[in-house]
Amino acid sequence: MATSALEECFRERARAVLASQGMTVSAYAERTGQTFDMAQKRLSGKIRFSITDLARFAEVTGYKPSELLDDAFVLKPSSALAGKGVE
Repeated sequence: MATSALEECFRERARAVLASQGMTVSAYAERTGQTFDMAQKRLSGKIRFSITDLARFAEVTGYKPSELLDDAFVLKPSSALAGKGVE
């Protein structure tokens, strides 16, 4: 499947965010109401992320959707996410 530069950029950022938060694909899938297989396929580019997927990802990781797409994206330190439902 051909993907855009924006899609690949978001997937790379999503994987980086999960890694920085120590969140497994299984935990991400559970928190966003999807199967492990679907989450893995989205993160690997086999299935596209939808706008709804982006919003759910942002919600469970403590980001705003716009932050995840911004050219000036920066990973938040774990301490910045404390108390926002993110472990």
